[in-house]
Amino acid sequence: MKSKNSFVLVEIFKRYFQGFDYLTENIFKLNLFKRFFLLSLTLLIYPISLFVVLFLFLFGKLSVAFFKVWNKDN
Repeated sequence: MKSKNSFVLVEIFKRYFQGFDYLTENIFKLNLFKRFFLLSLTLLIYPISLFVVLFLFLFGKLSVAFFKVWNKDN
């Protein structure tokens, strides 16, 4: 079961980076002013969203483990 959970996280990161590639490809097709603004915004926001995805994944795993332990005690 642990390998399935790891696969899910790998799949999320794979799609995350595919979206980043797609977005930057389309940004480079724009004119110079729009390209600079959108690329800088993308490079600022995308790493933050990566940490949010990782945090939510770990929070979900910890809450499941916590409630399993909590239910054993009751």
